[in-house]
Amino acid sequence: MRLIRKIISKLYRHTYSATASIFLRRKKKKDFKNVYDKMKALYLENKGHYNFLEFVMPLWQQNMHEIEQLFLNDFTISFLNYHVIKTTMFMYTFKDWRNIQKKLIAQYFTKKRARNILREYNVGKPLLNDIEYVTSGNSIHHLYHAIKFFTETKTKASDFDVILEVGGGYGNMAKIFKSLNEKSTYIIIDIPIFSYIQAVYLKTIFGEKAVHMIQGDKIDIHMGCINLIPLDKRNIYAVAKAIDRVDLFISTWALSESNEAMQDLIRQLEYFKSQYLLLAYQKSYESYPFAENVQNVTKTYKKVFNMETEYLKNNFYLFCKNTER
Repeated sequence: MRLIRKIISKLYRHTYSATASIFLRRKKKKDFKNVYDKMKALYLENKGHYNFLEFVMPLWQQNMHEIEQLFLNDFTISFLNYHVIKTTMFMYTFKDWRNIQKKLIAQYFTKKRARNILREYNVGKPLLNDIEYVTSGNSIHHLYHAIKFFTETKTKASDFDVILEVGGGYGNMAKIFKSLNEKSTYIIIDIPIFSYIQAVYLKTIFGEKAVHMIQGDKIDIHMGCINLIPLDKRNIYAVAKAIDRVDLFISTWALSESNEAMQDLIRQLEYFKSQYLLLAYQKSYESYPFAENVQNVTKTYKKVFNMETEYLKNNFYLFCKNTER
């Protein structure tokens, strides 16, 4: 019986998604392929130069290896449907959970504005579960993070010109934030193979000139663009020196799924001296024993909001403000 229910549920999800996908924003497969071929070649050229493994938990090293094999051998425009990517970077979300998040979105934006922000592209072929906004639970989830933060800190998207995210998944939060503040400069620091996936996704959507992949020791941030920085021990300090200011530092569960070395590095850099912090983390458990350490921010920051999420137990938001800025 359980197996039958599981099969029926899976069929329902995919039928629902197929119906909603009629309204997707479309990008050409050949454009995706052109970007992918360039990024694959660039990754092969540079992959041996990155020094970052000391910052990565064993489980993520395993995921990273599996995702790398997909990227190098079988990466298509439907990449969000690969099991390992779907389970590590993409949140489908359940109806009750999604409704909680949609309620806040509806209070903050008109339906037309929210639909424009949330409407998905065919790139990645995301599994859609909301016809009202023609979107995925994942995009609703990411927009909710931003709105929850704006609401609790009494800020708005236009207050943040430079955003730095540690752990950007496939680039969806960057896509959402650029819809909120088109002129913003968005920076993502991530495990190298993820940076290249972000490059393929975001360059296909926004155009190649709108996304800057940073290579080597020279950290040249392109203002008004999305800047991708593959994690590397040798240049992470150079990143901090190269960035004059950061208005918002984001890390939703990435730092809590990191080891002590990565968490300590970010604290040592004082979150790149960002004015605000938007953090999310889970309760510590066997796979991620350092998760709750995320709440131990440096003395420079005052905690503005720190509570369990409304939609998922043992998971928390932490919003902070820099007292020296």
